[in-house]
Amino acid sequence: MALRAKWTLRLEGVETKLAVGPPGKARQLRPVKVCLVINGLTPDVPVETADCLDHASICDWIVRQWPNSAPTPLLETRVIELLDFLFEFDKRVQDASVVLYETGPADGQMRVGVERQVSRSQYQARLRTRRG
Repeated sequence: MALRAKWTLRLEGVETKLAVGPPGKARQLRPVKVCLVINGLTPDVPVETADCLDHASICDWIVRQWPNSAPTPLLETRVIELLDFLFEFDKRVQDASVVLYETGPADGQMRVGVERQVSRSQYQARLRTRRG
């Protein structure tokens, strides 16, 4: 059996558009920047891309698929959606930190963000609670 090691994947400033905000405004796609830190147990010495955490597929989901999701009033809901995707997408993910930033209304320079860090065991406990 191959040795496993903790590898960290960092994605900074991935840009997407999501429908998030108060009723009325939540239907409009608004720019959101995504920052991720994902820790996973993968082979100690990767030999092929399948041995690694798949950053290309994660980025593709964030940029191309996630914007098609239903509108929500809370950016926090979007954080949970992304965490759910990460833990379901790759069973090797042990923990993840997600930060989502919206551009502020004034001059576009201010950013407002929310962050959450979750371990796989916390994710699984939340799933058990939801199922009843």
